[in-house]
Amino acid sequence: MTTRTYEIVTALFFAFIAVTHAVRLASGWPVMLGTMSVPLWASALAIVVSLMMAMWGFSLLRRQA
Repeated sequence: MTTRTYEIVTALFFAFIAVTHAVRLASGWPVMLGTMSVPLWASALAIVVSLMMAMWGFSLLRRQA
């Protein structure tokens, strides 16, 4: 696997994670970890972090192009 392929896959993965958390936040899906309920604000935080990682990955791709 080349570095470029790795960066594409990683950026797309983080973008998928951000979209998944956005859907959870919009629809209010409950998430349970064992007996603990994960609050919706955790998804909001995860959206911000994963979008930043995806944008970083895509920006690395543009620099190499």
